[in-house]
Amino acid sequence: MSAEMNDLSAFRDLMRRQTQNQPWDADAAAAKLWDAADAAADAAKLDGSDLTAQAAAIGVTPAELAEVQARQAAQATSMQDWQDKAHQLWDSLGVLTRAQLADLPTVDPLIEDTLDRRSMAVLAGYWGTGKSFLALDWACCVATGQPWQGRQVHPAGPQTCRVLYIVGEGAYGVHERITAWETERKTPVQSLMVLPRAVNLLNHHDVYQVSQLVINECIDLVIVDTLSRCMPGADENSAKDMSTVVANLDGIKSARGQVSTDGDDMGGTCVLVVHHTGKDKTTIRGSSVLEGAADTVYQVEGDGQMMKVSRTKRKDGPREDEHHLAIRWVPGTDSAVIRNLSADRSAPTNQDRMLSAFVSAFASTGASKAELRGVLDMPPATFHRALSALVRDGKLCNSGTDKRPFYKLSPDLDLSA
Repeated sequence: MSAEMNDLSAFRDLMRRQTQNQPWDADAAAAKLWDAADAAADAAKLDGSDLTAQAAAIGVTPAELAEVQARQAAQATSMQDWQDKAHQLWDSLGVLTRAQLADLPTVDPLIEDTLDRRSMAVLAGYWGTGKSFLALDWACCVATGQPWQGRQVHPAGPQTCRVLYIVGEGAYGVHERITAWETERKTPVQSLMVLPRAVNLLNHHDVYQVSQLVINECIDLVIVDTLSRCMPGADENSAKDMSTVVANLDGIKSARGQVSTDGDDMGGTCVLVVHHTGKDKTTIRGSSVLEGAADTVYQVEGDGQMMKVSRTKRKDGPREDEHHLAIRWVPGTDSAVIRNLSADRSAPTNQDRMLSAFVSAFASTGASKAELRGVLDMPPATFHRALSALVRDGKLCNSGTDKRPFYKLSPDLDLSA
């Protein structure tokens, strides 16, 4: 049997499947038809460009030819539709090609070797360890461009970075702390905005409002202090609740997007979450989802006189980073600042340690003897001697009774002493 007859027979078989409503491939039928027609054209010396003549030469009717051509066109349209839908799915999911992956912005530092843009960081510590002092120190450095512990702050452009500090535990005392920082650094803090209330990180309306503020004000650093105050009614130990919080923190982090409408890099936002450690003072409290999702984790141990700040996780870059810091009074102000212990050669006394811990944990509220003892690791006799000395020297005053004392900072306290 000739090649022409073989091809024609295969074509007829495919066409019979069509008439019987069975699956058939129009491209395969067309291929057999053209092969058979080409063979017939060569034998009959027909014009190869006239498909109708070629088909007629081997007994294929115009209707059969039209059916194959229509089916081919339909298959091509269907394939194009499928490809269009596939690309739409890729776009909606955010799937990246290898070339698009290479075009993504690199990890840019906000504070050199400390906090990165487009990242979520966690600062964790037991209460009274000075973690809020450290968070505010970072905030003021970023908002002014002043280096932190010798590490440079990197603005995204010619303007100073902008910071949003969400003070979930109340803004009382924050003004005094910022004033102390400004006095110590001789630099005004002008690009720091304070939200003096908690936001609900499980509430879409609250998260949307914060995200819009980040976009409108081009915020470079958002600080949430503390996480527990910003997830009211939720269970910190619940992976479900914490996953929702993390997803909303990611939304705030990425609110500004990667680039502006004119194609310029917008720098990206870092979200810093201040959180508590558990009773062992080292394990971050609650579900491990938070720590697992964080790009950077720092932990604070000790007290205001001897703070150990250690980085326990960093997604991009070396993990090792440790600082020995202390909270020190600033003369002429009503508060204190973070200083590097290696640069501050004065050895703290037990009274210094207690007063620093009191300022860190109870400056705005005052404390009972039991509450103060809970944030200090001192033998009982040493504790009582230090407390008595602070009261005798007029640095703390008892606003309670002899049987139930309650201590506050003395309104006449000379912080420069």
